[in-house]
Amino acid sequence: MKRKVLVLWVMCFVLVGLLLTPVSNGAAREKVRITFWGWGDFATAVETYLKVNFEKKNPEIEIVPVRLGPWDLMDKYLTCLAAGSGAPEVAELVRRRFSTYALSGGLLDLTDKAMKYKKDILPAAWDDTVFNGRVYGMAPSLCPSVVYYRKDISDKYGVDGKSIVTWDDFLEAGKKLTVDTNGDGEIDQYMFQAFFPSGDWGASAWVMWAQSKKANIFTEDGKVIRNNRLAREIFEWYCDFGLKKGIAYKVAVNSPEYFAGLKEGRFVYQPFNIPTAAVIKRQAPELAGKWRVMSWPLWTKEDEPKYAGNWGGAVLTIAKQIKHKEEAWKFLEYISTSVEGQEGVWIAGYNQPTYIPVLKKSKIFEKGDPYFGGQVVYEVIKARVVPPWYYFHEAEVSNIVGNALDSVYAGERTAGEAWDWAEETIAKRLGR
Repeated sequence: MKRKVLVLWVMCFVLVGLLLTPVSNGAAREKVRITFWGWGDFATAVETYLKVNFEKKNPEIEIVPVRLGPWDLMDKYLTCLAAGSGAPEVAELVRRRFSTYALSGGLLDLTDKAMKYKKDILPAAWDDTVFNGRVYGMAPSLCPSVVYYRKDISDKYGVDGKSIVTWDDFLEAGKKLTVDTNGDGEIDQYMFQAFFPSGDWGASAWVMWAQSKKANIFTEDGKVIRNNRLAREIFEWYCDFGLKKGIAYKVAVNSPEYFAGLKEGRFVYQPFNIPTAAVIKRQAPELAGKWRVMSWPLWTKEDEPKYAGNWGGAVLTIAKQIKHKEEAWKFLEYISTSVEGQEGVWIAGYNQPTYIPVLKKSKIFEKGDPYFGGQVVYEVIKARVVPPWYYFHEAEVSNIVGNALDSVYAGERTAGEAWDWAEETIAKRLGR
């Protein structure tokens, strides 16, 4: 009897102890793990800045970043969406390939959650997340086109980069800067670079000019624009501008020759997107203070609005198949609409944030960059507007446009003939 009473008392003490012992949420529940697949500077932003700050505000969630090459990520993610399993909670997609993934049916429809932010997101970024009238992602960054240039070389030849306002001004400067520097009879310094062979990169470069004149290949609902006079005009101009005028240096993008030319000043001006700043810094740290950046030139001095193109950028998506949808949205929302999230996007690689209240509120965009002679780089971007560009079946389209460019460079077609072939081929192949 005494033994039974003793056991009963012990059990009572244990029960009371359990009831009185405080249990933290972290100890009681395992953290929700949100896997993020990313690439490039955006992956760097998550790894070094966004993860830490987000987890401080949301201790119940753990962000698990996984870095992949962009095209490996895209292939693997599409396979997971098709299979219905294996996808991460949040994935970064190459913006111009977004429609392929929306078409798959595997992305979570975010329309109800995202619509409250529509008026506060830069229109070009918002448009890149919409498919068939529904929102399937968030685009926390844009990569607007700008022109980088070597101020030291430009000054040497009497060209003031600040005086270049239009593409006609750019051409006149090119005549001064495209020269034989060593007297051997061969031109070895050019105004800018043209990507050859073209492929996806050359086609994407052309898009910067086309978009800055508010051209498009497709209508908003995905139909090919037939007898596309504006796109044809810009295609002809683009082919003539660099190569026929003789101011462009033909080079394969991201090749050893390209990076050597970057360092050696083989091309003095570089029309590209804003995140190229990070590439220049990594490849040529010894040239700090010698580079500058200017706003994308205008077609005429009277242009209004003043447009730029866009090359690159990311759309963040959530797979429909995942379990922790609310936590995944919380992380995506943090990156896309919070001050810390948007500043992290900028810090990692000069990707332009897209949430307008942050652009107005944050002081980080007022800072000068010593590498660019103390320039406030954001002022260069702010001077231009990026209009919509409608991406559909971009992989096929860029291949066709790239082949059209190369046929002109090889002397097989005139620029007008090449564009007509490209337009017809896009329409037939895609059935749009």
